[in-house]
Amino acid sequence: MRLRQLGTTQSVTFFAPPEVYQSILDLRKKPLGAKVDSHDVIYWLLDNTCEGIEQLQPLYYSQGIDFCRRMQAAVDNPDFVTDKCQRDNFIATIKQDEQHSLQQLYEPKRKIKGTGELRTGSHAKIRSFVKELNTRRKAFQDTGRAVHASALQEVEQEREVAFEVETVRQVKKPHHYPALSFPGLHPDVESFAKTGRVPAGALTFIPAIKSLSKTAIGKKFKVSEGPSRNKLFVSAEFERTVKLNFDLTSDNFLRNVNWMLWSQVTEVALIVVPEEAEALLSIMRDPTLSHATHLIVYSAPVTRKMLHFNNLDYYSIPTLPTGWRAPAWLKIELGLYAGRLYFEWSEYDPLCDFLGIDQSLPLLEYLEGSESDSADTQYSGEAKSAAVGLTSRPLSFVQEWLAVRRRGQDFVSTPMGFIAQGKALQESHPFFRQATTVKRDLLFAPIHNCVDDEMNEDDYAVADYDVDDMGANEEADSDAHEDHIEYNDSEYDDSDVDGSSEE
Repeated sequence: MRLRQLGTTQSVTFFAPPEVYQSILDLRKKPLGAKVDSHDVIYWLLDNTCEGIEQLQPLYYSQGIDFCRRMQAAVDNPDFVTDKCQRDNFIATIKQDEQHSLQQLYEPKRKIKGTGELRTGSHAKIRSFVKELNTRRKAFQDTGRAVHASALQEVEQEREVAFEVETVRQVKKPHHYPALSFPGLHPDVESFAKTGRVPAGALTFIPAIKSLSKTAIGKKFKVSEGPSRNKLFVSAEFERTVKLNFDLTSDNFLRNVNWMLWSQVTEVALIVVPEEAEALLSIMRDPTLSHATHLIVYSAPVTRKMLHFNNLDYYSIPTLPTGWRAPAWLKIELGLYAGRLYFEWSEYDPLCDFLGIDQSLPLLEYLEGSESDSADTQYSGEAKSAAVGLTSRPLSFVQEWLAVRRRGQDFVSTPMGFIAQGKALQESHPFFRQATTVKRDLLFAPIHNCVDDEMNEDDYAVADYDVDDMGANEEADSDAHEDHIEYNDSEYDDSDVDGSSEE
């Protein structure tokens, strides 16, 4: 921006922080609160520029002396390219040591190396350069603003010999995989939704723990199906997400658990995808069918306030029977597969048994290179064989599995995080504190009296309602049928006038 019309139709406004404003006042010797114009700002900018140049004069002197030394070495050794002896002398003169002792770096230096030789036995032109440099050095040596020449010389030397790390930002674009299309509801899933029984030889039903063992983390920790009851399944469509170009096990495309079919006939649960749940809605809502299964909404409890999903009775189609309670094994297996972080205290012991964590042992430690999370060498074979779970390294498995399921969410300060770190939990821990319900009397919102409205004919009769009494709680309010609202005739007159004006 050239500002060719500056002073006529263009203007410049300077914005400065308080410290810069105070520096301008100090330089111009103006009192606090004085007006600063553009002349003061430009004066301050030029002064700072000159001061910066003065501070760098010792560096310029150091670079000039080094240049003269190299030129003098070339004059003294004219055949350094072909003559080995002269080449060694030339290199010894211009070479600067990369490593220095503390004494060499910080001891006081009274003169610059090689300055005297350059003044006496050097070339005439080089001597003139050295003389000019020494003259300028005397001008800035005692000003008080410049840094000592020897210090800057060492800094410049370190700057030249230090290895510079070149950082080149390489943007790696994410690889997009083609998504697999939904082929439609499988007949085995439809049959299970209607009858509540798993069809014989159905390949669509995959045990959840077996599905977990086929992931990269499951293969790493050799997850087994031993402690599982094999009553929690996932549909084959649940494992189909994207099309890979080759046989690759990737945990980046794991689906979230949100829908589940529960059969009360066989007590079998099937995790389905949203597309299957949408296709099942028409079956579950058909009044002509006798429903043997329930489509349950689920979300892994990642906060304390989400524990109501853990009971599996938040919402279901059709409605679950009154007093139904989800089995403990279903909560544990489903929560582990979905990657939940919070659970109730009653599930702590069964969860540890399911994972294979022996609570009789002291505090377990996470060991990356060990074959087991517990210090097996300190205990007998009976203690080691007491806990048989999913894997021989349950703590490491839980930590890595939750990291994949929660995708970077911090879970250290959660119940599952405590288990992953080998920390023991107690019933009195705040994680398991039960919420208390305080009973209060029913409060009614104040209602405007209609008798007072008749006494004030000039006022509008308006009933005062609270937020909760805007018709939503009319049945619960015992006085709702007695409320009566009267309107003044002037309101109707105004509405008629407004309506006529709009027409």
